[in-house]
Amino acid sequence: ADGPTAQVLIRYDVPQEAKATMQVRGASARPVLTRQEGRQVFAVFMSGVPARAAAQAHVRYVTLSASVRGYKQTFASTWSQASSPYTATLVTGSSELRMNHREPFRPPQADLGGAKEAYLWVRDRLQRPDALTARWSKSRPLPNLVTTNDLNATDKVHLLRWLLDAANIPHQVGAVRSNRFARMDAKLAFPAAFDGAVIYLPEAKLWLDPACQKCQPGEVRDDYRGALGILLPAPSGAALTQLPE
Repeated sequence: ADGPTAQVLIRYDVPQEAKATMQVRGASARPVLTRQEGRQVFAVFMSGVPARAAAQAHVRYVTLSASVRGYKQTFASTWSQASSPYTATLVTGSSELRMNHREPFRPPQADLGGAKEAYLWVRDRLQRPDALTARWSKSRPLPNLVTTNDLNATDKVHLLRWLLDAANIPHQVGAVRSNRFARMDAKLAFPAAFDGAVIYLPEAKLWLDPACQKCQPGEVRDDYRGALGILLPAPSGAALTQLPE
């Protein structure tokens, strides 16, 4: 962590018929492929790997498909499939958290101005000291949380959705991969890629990060600036999008 690494060898043993790709970022690399005893051996020599404090370097191997005991199995396909757990939790299951209660705040008009008022109301609710570290799937019933000031970042996304739905203001949830993790190739879908959520207003092309208590409408927290995300639910063929810098 505190100094550069001269050379690293990383090896992957995979079925001989597997189709795969390898990605290296932030370092010089030389790939090697051999076949032995019915399997492929992928190896990559990485040299000049920087210290972790200086820059991020990573390598990953992605199996696109393989035949396991005669059955065709796809491992990495589309972002639409990879994002389905986020849709189930952040979109489909969101209304259940309202517990048939009346929304705690209603903006005066169903337009951009109303959406901004709803955002500011949610943003200014007191939240837990560890709100920004909450897991994206940490969903809890909302009514009591609003009165006890026990909100985390995910709760605030669900709360803002509640107010926007009640006001009939079009919006989408965006799953985000924060800058705390290595930036991946947007062309290679993989599960568990995202660790947070925000709200997007498609008509105004405006991002809302309700757990960022210093953010104005259109701004996102430092870990999300320029990060990659996907709008939910993601249709077939959907691609990643970049959050504002």
